Amino acid sequence: MASNEDSQTVVEPRLSAQLTELKERLDAGTHRGEPFEVTLTNRELGEAVAWYLQRLPDVPFDNPQLSIDPDAIEARVETRLGKMPLPATARGWLFVQDGRPVVTVERLEFGSAALPDSILFLVEDQLNKNLAIREGDLPVILDEVELEQGQLTVRGKIR
Repeated sequence: MASNEDSQTVVEPRLSAQLTELKERLDAGTHRGEPFEVTLTNRELGEAVAWYLQRLPDVPFDNPQLSIDPDAIEARVETRLGKMPLPATARGWLFVQDGRPVVTVERLEFGSAALPDSILFLVEDQLNKNLAIREGDLPVILDEVELEQGQLTVRGKIR
């Protein structure tokens, strides 16, 4: 995992100031076609993912810790196998295709067990199907995702 200076034991679900401002612009509904740019640190991205997961009670992941480097994003979450806590780790890429986010998963582990490629491909396929289903609902058109050490920047236009 790339160095994560923003790492913390418990990730608070919240939106950064930049995401809050973008959400307010989207909610206003009067900014169609305007460009936006949001830069998030490892910590801010983890908090945003936690905020989003809080709205999905059927998704059994908690406390997302994200680490961004120029080559990939690594995510660690907590899940459960019965009553036993089980850490899960994924490493992959995020890029833009036709104005929407696309995920490529390089590695997926539950506990210390790496999952085989066949499962990796299923998870990646399901992630991208979910993103495609929501494409019409996605309130922005993405132009670019730039990964740097410890942060990512997303640029696009409000739909």
